[in-house]
Parts: sequence; C-alpha cells; structure tokens
Amino acid sequence: MKQDLKPGKIRCDACPVMCYIADGKSGACDRYANQDGTLVRLDPLTIVQTPDRKLVPFMPSDREDPCDGDII
Repeated sequence: MKQDLKPGKIRCDACPVMCYIADGKSGACDRYANQDGTLVRLDPLTIVQTPDRKLVPFMPSDREDPCDGDII
C-alpha cells in the first residue's frame, strides 16, 4: 500500500484516487495519513456484536449443496 514515488510523500493505493500524501497530512478520504513515512489508517475498523443480535453468516455452512467457489 506504500510506495515512495515523490520526495517527501508516499502514495496510497487504497482507492482509485491514488493520493500522494505528505508527512503529517491525510489523503483525500481522511482515512489514511502519512505518519513519518508510514501509511496509517486514521479511523479504526470496528466490528460490534451485541448480546441480542448475532452475526449472520453470508452462506450457512450446513447447506446440503456447499459452495465450491465456481462463478455461476
């Protein structure tokens, strides 16, 4: 995700904008920033599971015809 292509800036390729971010600054999305030459995420990725709601699997594992990964 980090490439040094311009002096003093790093390139973020997390999205199609492909920002060049100067040290101490954030990209156009304000999600990633350049901290001493390292690309860092500014907003935490949080997954919350409450006692009254359970996470629902995308595809149940107890199906009779399990998915083999082929595109239909």
